[in-house]
Amino acid sequence: MEYVESDIKKMLNSVPDLQLSDDHVTSILYNMLCGIKFLHSANVLHRDLKPANILINDDCKIIFCDFGLARTLPESCIG
Repeated sequence: MEYVESDIKKMLNSVPDLQLSDDHVTSILYNMLCGIKFLHSANVLHRDLKPANILINDDCKIIFCDFGLARTLPESCIG
């Protein structure tokens, strides 16, 4: 397991005038959507996605955490 120093909430609150480039925002959003698509393809619903539960490293790599409320869907519910 790798160590990730920050989450989206800490990143946004750390510097009041944080200026993210369009490329950073695009990369972060793309990685979040790919992660959600992967979870849903595995029939997993996170149910507690919020900025504090989305870890981010210096390369804008996204890691979801806190799966305490996560649930799996039975195969019959997917259509």
